[in-house]
Amino acid sequence: MQLELVRSASEAKTPITEDHGMIPADEARAMAEASVRLFDHWNLKTDQRSKVLGGVSKTTLNRWRQGVIGVISADLATRLSLLMGMHKALRLIFIDKERAYSWITTPNDDLNGIAPIDYMARGDIMSLYQVRAYLDAARGR
Repeated sequence: MQLELVRSASEAKTPITEDHGMIPADEARAMAEASVRLFDHWNLKTDQRSKVLGGVSKTTLNRWRQGVIGVISADLATRLSLLMGMHKALRLIFIDKERAYSWITTPNDDLNGIAPIDYMARGDIMSLYQVRAYLDAARGR
């Protein structure tokens, strides 16, 4: 269930986040804020960011950049969790953080020659699961 609170006219339609089982609301908000920085490090375009996050609007992405985090659905919280896991795995696999950041946009033979971001930007959550599983296997987990 999603809750919406209106605090003022300028914040109309600024919803709060509920807990989603294993991902508490405060962690979901923190992951949303971290994803803004992560996507910047990965040099993702707005449409790539949106697709990876399951169709989040450009307006929502702009609000996140301003620190205004709205409703985080269970699907979105799961996607954010997968992205944070990918980031962690990449930082463990690569000593050089720039190499870790560029991996996402570099064509990969194991993904039929496409970049992981293009694979994940198909929009379905299974693509994110598969890239996360690939990275976990690569780091021996």
